[in-house]
Amino acid sequence: IAIAIASLLANFYLLRAAEVSTPEHKIKIVLVGDSTVQDSSGWGLGFREFVDTNKVELINTARGGRSSMSFMKEGRWTNALALHGDYYLIQFGHNNQPGHPGRATDMPTFVSNMTQYVTDTIAIGAKPILVTPLTRRQWDKNDPTKINSTLEPYAADVRAIAAQEKVPLVDLHARS
Repeated sequence: IAIAIASLLANFYLLRAAEVSTPEHKIKIVLVGDSTVQDSSGWGLGFREFVDTNKVELINTARGGRSSMSFMKEGRWTNALALHGDYYLIQFGHNNQPGHPGRATDMPTFVSNMTQYVTDTIAIGAKPILVTPLTRRQWDKNDPTKINSTLEPYAADVRAIAAQEKVPLVDLHARS
């Protein structure tokens, strides 16, 4: 699934990158999120494999265990913005859920944080792309052939923010 996700993302963004890439300017894509985005444990490395490094610079700032809140509180978001990317792919949700001390957020705070990511990205002249959280593989106790999608509320909120803010969305939750 990681290769399929990476291929989907890469094809979408490389088309956009080709529109504005010049020999003097590589398109800079910044990945922001948790472990599911990292190169070492998420789709980041697979995405990197599909990026044409002659046209695109890809910087992965994702860190395991981070939520939409802790990524900001630790200054990681400020550091990511300082990279002055052209595109920011932003995905959170896994560590926002209850049970993650110091990281969990209620849904209004999650929505506020994700909206802030969009606002801040636009404010520096970059283009935000929201990515819904990947489905966590928690099998339904009554039907072990089905996944109990506890991240659907987070995915739904990200979809709503993308529509409200009129920014692109990659719905990895639905595809995974």
